Formats: sequence, structure tokens, C-alpha cells
Amino acid sequence: MKNLTIDLLETADVFPDKVAVTTESGDLTYKALRLEVVVAAAHLREAGITAGTGVGLALKHPIDALVAVLAIGLIGARWMTFPGRDRKEALVAMGVTHVVASSKEDAKPTEGLDPRFKLHTWSRHRDPELVKLHAADIRGRAPLESTWYMAVTSGTTGTPKMMNLSYANYWARNKKGKLTHDFDPVITCNLFPPLSGPWLSYNLRTLALQGTLVMSRNFAFLRQKNVQKLFGSPSQYASYLKSIPADVEGKLPIAHVAGATLSKVFAQQILERFEIIHNFYGGTEVGGIARNVIRSAEDNLRCVGRVLEGNEVEVVDTTGNVQMPKTVGLIRVRNNIMVQQYANNPTATQECFKNGWFYSGDTGYFDESGLLYVTGRANDVLNIGGTKVDPHIIDDALTACESVAEALTFKGSFEGKDKLAALIVPVKGSSSQQLRADIASAMSGLPRHQRVAGVLYVNDLPRNANGKPVRALAQKLAAGHKFLSVAFSEPAPADQEHGQTVH
Repeated sequence: MKNLTIDLLETADVFPDKVAVTTESGDLTYKALRLEVVVAAAHLREAGITAGTGVGLALKHPIDALVAVLAIGLIGARWMTFPGRDRKEALVAMGVTHVVASSKEDAKPTEGLDPRFKLHTWSRHRDPELVKLHAADIRGRAPLESTWYMAVTSGTTGTPKMMNLSYANYWARNKKGKLTHDFDPVITCNLFPPLSGPWLSYNLRTLALQGTLVMSRNFAFLRQKNVQKLFGSPSQYASYLKSIPADVEGKLPIAHVAGATLSKVFAQQILERFEIIHNFYGGTEVGGIARNVIRSAEDNLRCVGRVLEGNEVEVVDTTGNVQMPKTVGLIRVRNNIMVQQYANNPTATQECFKNGWFYSGDTGYFDESGLLYVTGRANDVLNIGGTKVDPHIIDDALTACESVAEALTFKGSFEGKDKLAALIVPVKGSSSQQLRADIASAMSGLPRHQRVAGVLYVNDLPRNANGKPVRALAQKLAAGHKFLSVAFSEPAPADQEHGQTVH
């Protein structure tokens, strides 16, 4: 086992002229990438960053971000994505003493903190003296068990948690690259923002397989560069598909979508631009867990597929007994890359890590054929006037409507009373009359206690950084807006006001 940066940079000895990163401005070979990393590491060392130093990164350019994390690995330091203005305490808790930012404005939240916190603006350039350095001259001596990446969970419940991923752990994660990159040649593109967990893991796996990263959003350019797989969350895909000009023809081979299952309408929209869809299920704590391969919108879209090699997944009851097929229970996972605890959070650690298993907080079941279904979150039950309601049943009924792209059910307030409500993302081109009729029909097919009393049309659902819908934020998003009442017996009159759109 090696330091992951050194392991990746040694590719330059074998494939010096192979393209590691390509943009519309030009290519960066593995040899050139190694040079950038060595120079960046020298700059960071001059700024006082050594093995074990905690570094906060706020870099907007994806190549800068990639070079920075590899340079930090070469030194043996540890890093986290800069948490933003409202998370200063995270820097202190994780022992961050240096900030590397694109500009002073990007690191402005450090103002007022302990004087130990310093701003270092780093930009890529080739100093003649630094270029002479060899990687061996600036390697850190951090043990492989020490922390490299201070990661943050996706925060599906609205309460993100921190965890420490060691050099050894991330090296092992990279070696699982074939589980997600099972195609040749390995040429990928990423819709996630630089320095996010999914962006990091996906890009490093591409490099670990001597592949090429294409850093562009231009669909025609991606086709020109023979991109095999585009990685993104459902919300990122929804936005990206809209950005593709209508006169640009063709498809890419694989859409890698992670963060949620897909509606029939949304799957069809993706398949108009991609040959197949790989819908993944996983988590920062354990990596990728399962994959559903979708070739048609008529395929089974509600499952998350088969468990990937190297994972052990069980569905259990609250006492740990394994459930029979088609019996909903708690999903727990274990593998050789899972973390063992959350940082500075013993309560969450006790709840989620038990007897060698990671309890994901998701509920679901296996069917008789071994397909895994995720039905919701264990704590994602709505209490409406003393009646417990599973919101996922309502979400599924709404997204089955031809005119509804996505839906998120939550507890709303109507005339001082708690009632079920839903955020609705309409299918582009759907009329108000069609939406009202479809929603009313869908609700009429549910028991009365599961029917929403009102809906609010929105452009997108509230999501966390990884693209997962966050039900806890729906009520906040809807605050101050008037709901459109749902008529169950028959569609509302054609002249009823269309629901308000939240931007």
C-alpha cells in the first residue's frame, strides 16, 4: 500500500504523455500533472504546511482543486472543504490552521477566528527553482493510518457529520475503481462541484485507472472527447439536460446518477441523451453499495439494483434480526473501506456504528431475486395530528403522474393545522389543468390519511451538497407561499390559479 498521491503520480513514469485532464483550453498529461503537483506542494511547504497540518480548501477551478488535494497528499497533510461562513466552528473542531483559497473573499469567514488561522492564496505557476524539485524532496512522513481527507456526510437529515478518511482508506477506495468504472477506455466527466466528496472520489478513481478527466459542461465537447460516463446527482442532471442546445445531436454512453431513484419521466429524459443509466446507491461512510442498470424507462426504476462486490448488506429489524424478502427494515452495510466513527460526535457514532456494521439510517428491503429497494429514512415519518404517515408512498404516487417530474411530501400548515403538503416539480410543458387532474387522480388512489391537502410548484427540490432531496428543508422553502388546494373527487376548475413557483 502506498501514499495515494505518489501512487497516482507514478503513472507519469509509465504513461508520461497520456492525457490526465482535458479542457476546452487544452490538455494536461500525467507528466505535466505531476509537475503541477510538485510545484504546488513546494508552495504549500513554504507557507508552513507540513505533515499532519490541517488545511481548509476553497478553490473554485477544478484543476486547482485537483492539484491541491494531490499536493497535500504528497506533503502528508490533511484537508477539508472550506465549510463556509456559518460553519467556522468546524475548522476549529477539525484542527484546521491554514486556508488555501482562490481569493481573500473566498476565505472571508476566517476573519475573527484565532490568530493561528492564516490565509494563503495559492495559484498555479512554474517557479524555475521549484521546478527543479523532485517529489521525493518534499514528501511528508505521515503514516498511512493518519487522516488525509476530513469528509462531511451528505446531511440528508439536515445534520451533516464529519469523519476522518485516512491515506490507507482512500488508497483502498481508489482500488475499487473498477466497481464504478467498468468500461474501457476510462474517460469521465463530473457534474459535482470541485472538492465535494463525490467529485473527489470519482475523479481519483479515474486517475487510479490511468484514465482521463474531461472538465467541461459542453455536451458536444464531451462527445468529441469520447466521454464514457458522466457523473451527477438528479438535480445536477435536470439542470444539465436543460443546458444542452436542441440542435446538438447524439448521445453519450453512460449516465451515472447517484442520490435518489428516478421517476419514469426523468429516466426517459436522461435516456434521450445517454444510452444507459447507472443509478447508484451509497454513502460517504461506506462508498458505493448498489447499482441499478437502466436501459429503458420501462425498467424497474424503484429499486437501487444489486449489491456491488465487496459489500455485505443486510435488512434487519430494530434488534438486528435479518428480515425476510419483501419485509421492510433497517439497511446496514459493512465492507473493507467503511469508517468506524464520526469525528467529535460520540452520540451519532453510537447510533450508526454497531458491532462492525454501519447503519445507514435508510429503510428498505430485498426482493426474492436479490434486488435492493430503499423505501426511505428510519426517521423520515411524518406525524399528522397523531397519525404516522410514510411520505415516500405519497412521493411515489405523485412522481408516477405523467406531468410530475419530482415530488417531495412534508408537513405543512393550513389555517393553523398540520396537514400533508407536497413540493411539485412539473414536467416541462405540462399545463396547469393537466397537473391538477393528475395530482387529484393520484391522491384519490390513496387512503384519506395519505392524501396531500395542498401542493406548491417549484423549479427544484431543496437538496444537500450531494444532490439528495432534504425533506426537513421543504417546510422552510414553502414558508410564505400559498398552497394550491387539491380536490380529490374531481379536477379543479380549469381557470383555477396555477401554484406559485419558488425560485
